[in-house]
Amino acid sequence: MKIKMAVEKPIQALKKEPVFILLAGLTAGMLSSVTLGILYPVMAAGLSNVIIKTSAGEKTDFQDLFRFMNLLAPMFGLGLLIFLMSIAGLMFILFPGLVIMALFVYAPYYMAFENKGIMDSLKLSAKAVIANSLMGHVVIALVLWLVNLIGIQILVGWVLTFPLTVGFLYYLFEQTKKAGSSAAQQPGSSEEPADGKIG
Repeated sequence: MKIKMAVEKPIQALKKEPVFILLAGLTAGMLSSVTLGILYPVMAAGLSNVIIKTSAGEKTDFQDLFRFMNLLAPMFGLGLLIFLMSIAGLMFILFPGLVIMALFVYAPYYMAFENKGIMDSLKLSAKAVIANSLMGHVVIALVLWLVNLIGIQILVGWVLTFPLTVGFLYYLFEQTKKAGSSAAQQPGSSEEPADGKIG
């Protein structure tokens, strides 16, 4: 995994359009909060979309933030399923919960950007993570959780950490999805490869 590139891309996007991205982060965070997390997966994917377009030098507006509203129900179901599995893991000990979060970290991106269903998104995410170092992703999941926790503690720091972390995950997703697709095509697998298109 090219961690440096995944870190630099969202930072570059922030430098290009700092006001808009911070406003988008504020909007996404507030809507996620007031809906008790129901809109979080859709807002995270939309915020990633904003980061992608800005990083590519494309014109962005708030419509880009709401691009995936048509996926509200399945993305909420996916997010709820991952949340419940993670909580179940954390009830026993911290590590199993982190492993679950790490395994399915890319599932919302598969659903949003690759048009996969809930189960396919979970399977492809797990295969991509395992093919690209499960333990490395456990560390990433822990670090991102801590970064966002710090952001929440520093008043509106999450307005900054939210866009940067979802953008970071998207660029890792771009790198790892090829490995997930290759794993899905090994003998005994019936899954279709991801097409690599952003949408």
